[in-house]
Amino acid sequence: MPRVLGFIDGSLMRLSYLPRDAERQSFYCRKGFLALNTQLICDGDLNILNVDARWPGSLTDNLIWQYVCKSPFLSIGDNGYFTAPWLHVPILHAEPGTPEYYYTLFHCHCRNVVERCIGVLKSRWRLLSIDRSINYKNATYAGKIFNACCVLHNFCNARRVPVPPPLLENNNDDDNVDIEPLPDLPLDVEQRGIAEMQYLINFANQRLNNDRNNIVHAL
Repeated sequence: MPRVLGFIDGSLMRLSYLPRDAERQSFYCRKGFLALNTQLICDGDLNILNVDARWPGSLTDNLIWQYVCKSPFLSIGDNGYFTAPWLHVPILHAEPGTPEYYYTLFHCHCRNVVERCIGVLKSRWRLLSIDRSINYKNATYAGKIFNACCVLHNFCNARRVPVPPPLLENNNDDDNVDIEPLPDLPLDVEQRGIAEMQYLINFANQRLNNDRNNIVHAL
């Protein structure tokens, strides 16, 4: 996808034995267990470009991105995020056969990269799977463990260490996530994001037409 450098998504890392203090409640995620909501940005080769493992599980991906949206990467994410010049999301319920529909198909095909990256990361370091948990009372230290696993993941990629068998976990992420308002962002962010998205819509539609023309010429 042109102009896109990264693919973004969040992933829950299960915790246990957190102190029963005032902050404990904020770590309960929507799935009902204690967790960190970690955010990853990867490239097309499954290398992790950016990681943020500081946030409690009750925060949504969109809220975390609002706090750290200073990333230099033009990224694509799922519909749990918002539209901005530096972040593109799919167009839900796009009419089949329209340019917006083909853009969404292209978008979802490309965004699968980050899903595979998270799968490989958790396959290599089973401690990160939601079927297990990090048994430390300090959530900050648990986040540092996640960061270390990401560094080792890139180390393995650079040295072409074989990828382990896929890790199947019962994630059940919701596809339709409510997007919170963005009171702290400039008012023109959405308009600029829509304009940038229109470029990608036109690109995806043109690419589809070129593929069709190539098929016709081949016949």
